[in-house]
Amino acid sequence: NIRQINMLPPHEVTAEMQRAFGREVQYFDFRHKLADGSVRDVGVLSSPISVEGKELLISTIIDETEKKAAHVAMRQKNRWIAIIIGAALALQSGGVLLLLWNVRRKKRAEAALRESEGNLRALFSSMTEMVALHELVFDDQGKPVDYIITGCNEAFTAVTGISAEKAAGRLGSEVYGLVRAPYLDEYASVALTGEPHFFETYYPPMDRHFRISVVSPGKNKFATVTADFTGIKKAEEELLAASREAERLRFEAEAANRAKSAFLANTSHELRTPLNGAIGFLELLAGTSLDSRQREYVGYIRSSAISLMEVVSEVLDISRIEAGEFRLETDAVDINDIAREALDAVRGNALEKNIDLKLRLEESPTRYASIDSARLKQILVNLLGNAVKFTEKGAVELAVKASLPEGGLCDYTFSVGDTGIGIPTEIQQEIFEPFYQQDASFTRKHGGVGLGIPICDSILRRMGSRLELESTPGEGSRFFFTLRARCASSPDKRISDERIGKIGVTSLIPLNTNRPVSILIAEDHKLNRRLLKTMLSKLLPGVIILEAVNGVEAVELCLRESPDMVLMDLHMPVKDGRQAAEEIRIAERERGEVRTPIIAVTADVQAETKKACMDSGMDGYLAKPLEAASLRAVLEENLKGLLS
Repeated sequence: NIRQINMLPPHEVTAEMQRAFGREVQYFDFRHKLADGSVRDVGVLSSPISVEGKELLISTIIDETEKKAAHVAMRQKNRWIAIIIGAALALQSGGVLLLLWNVRRKKRAEAALRESEGNLRALFSSMTEMVALHELVFDDQGKPVDYIITGCNEAFTAVTGISAEKAAGRLGSEVYGLVRAPYLDEYASVALTGEPHFFETYYPPMDRHFRISVVSPGKNKFATVTADFTGIKKAEEELLAASREAERLRFEAEAANRAKSAFLANTSHELRTPLNGAIGFLELLAGTSLDSRQREYVGYIRSSAISLMEVVSEVLDISRIEAGEFRLETDAVDINDIAREALDAVRGNALEKNIDLKLRLEESPTRYASIDSARLKQILVNLLGNAVKFTEKGAVELAVKASLPEGGLCDYTFSVGDTGIGIPTEIQQEIFEPFYQQDASFTRKHGGVGLGIPICDSILRRMGSRLELESTPGEGSRFFFTLRARCASSPDKRISDERIGKIGVTSLIPLNTNRPVSILIAEDHKLNRRLLKTMLSKLLPGVIILEAVNGVEAVELCLRESPDMVLMDLHMPVKDGRQAAEEIRIAERERGEVRTPIIAVTADVQAETKKACMDSGMDGYLAKPLEAASLRAVLEENLKGLLS
């Protein structure tokens, strides 16, 4: 509030303000009190301005304390001389003394005004924004038709090339060489209403982008303060273009990723489907009466088929990891059981090379933990398989150690050591890169595609750990890692039952039913239909088998025959398995029929495929190649009311 700093009485301050509003420019001498209590002599140059319909004062305050002090001293020095001269003059002409004082006051005001104007001119000239002053021109009907440029600063001249001398007093249309002065309507609105206006514009003749603020300092007048933001605008446009390009690339990448996923799913199906039949029938063949040589040959064929399946799985795994589609599924499991199963998986290869397999389970506070058991086993089997592969004599050892770092959590350290060829220091980091092989020559002794170690490390990193290596060429290697998991009091029953089924010898022992069971097999691949029929015949003596070779037949047979279960392949002609399942569920609801268990049977092992099966109304999922234990578990789960 000006009344708080002006030393005049409040009513005089009000009077002076009213006087300032009455003229375009008014000069005042005041004494102002500062916040620290000191008082300064100031000169105030005020001019009225209209902002948003309100009459305001714009003032320039000049500290003249030192100048005033010098003047006071001079006045004191000349006081008596002035009085004497004034008195003498007064004798000659009344009123001359008053004229003397008025002249001095006027000169001081004029000097202060000149100084203030000089400051304003300096500020006006040094501004980086373009400033121009204008006055409207009207036609006979009082309509604004143009404007006169009354002044501009150096920035205006620098950008437009129009000097103050060239512009002053000339029409805007003439200066800019246009039929109609630029932005006349916007400017006239401000000059006539007094309402400030701000807008952004592109000016084609100059190929520039401007931000223009327009204010009215007086009637029919306006001032423009213009900032050239062409650089900013172009940067924004480039950023927008880059953003659109990034969005386009993202869309293309997602499309490519979807295409890749579809390709992988199809590749998985095409490779796993024939392998499913081969491995399944080899298992059935192994259960028949064979002589020693036949059994040996069957073992070789089965081992080769499983090796091929592992290569397919590795390629699919690394692709899913790179695409960010890798998922972990946690269950409470027995850590020691997983270690034993992993060792059993490579025992055959170790026996062929007369390599001693060792399992060292150190004393631990708990053997149960919530972890992705399938991925842990995959890692251990991979590391143990490599150890056996690169060891010609000696031993391979799997060690497991557990500790309790903090409440509710356990640390499990797994270590796979061997007495093999070892890994040179210079390539120990390179073997963590996909497709790298220690010996890639045509004469190399050891097979593989170089994906095992990278996959293990990638999975471990997603589990919050990392694979580490210690190795000495000619002496052997040790791969190790530590997993932190939540402790469990016992394994998950479902996982435990599946594990017992897989490692036991009862997988194909018949199940007892209280009546003949009918099962619909929807599968377009003849060999796989035959395999399923054979496995079901062994597990469910007297089973009634219905066969469909596409989704349309599957729907028709299911709705007409009402089987006890449907084993549905996903990839079939005419109508796929998910579409068939959805159609069956809709028909069941419309008819009020009992829900038939539908189990997906597919080589597509991606997590999102499994979810899509459940979303379509299926009740379970069997991955190819089929295992008798997994099929048995599905039958036991979904035919509970029929088993005795």
